[in-house]
Amino acid sequence: MKYLESLDLVHRDLAARNCVIDKTFTVKISDHAMYCDRYEGDYYISDTKVKLPIRWMSWESLLLGKQTTKSDVWAFAVTLWEILMICSQQPYAELTSEQVVENCNHWYQNDGCQRYLPRPASCPREIYDLMGECWKRNVADRPRFSEIHLFLQRKNLGYIPGPT
Repeated sequence: MKYLESLDLVHRDLAARNCVIDKTFTVKISDHAMYCDRYEGDYYISDTKVKLPIRWMSWESLLLGKQTTKSDVWAFAVTLWEILMICSQQPYAELTSEQVVENCNHWYQNDGCQRYLPRPASCPREIYDLMGECWKRNVADRPRFSEIHLFLQRKNLGYIPGPT
């Protein structure tokens, strides 16, 4: 995502379902899930028949159609949440699609009623704080992928994955 950001390219569907991990733990980002029946439940079909990953979308993407690398930063935090939940549940699983849209309206109105995804049990406080930074209402207040990358590199110093 840091690379895509450097090219000012917006992914628009960052989610665990679109991540492929190779033997060296390198993550490749794709967009294949939109075309797989298996992931049909992760998309909302709009009135215009467009498939939208509303549970991963920032409020400004869903409500205003503004898609930027900063809306991808929002989706990154949702994806990180998914991973830390071991992909055991959909984001905002307790909400209907209509309630997810209503939650985005609370973000838009900045009325203090917006819901955040809860901190996963296995999630260190500083990682959840990073997720919170990615979910800032004001786009300009969200970190860039280059900053997220640097933060995660520092958190990962000295870690070497074991054999698979």
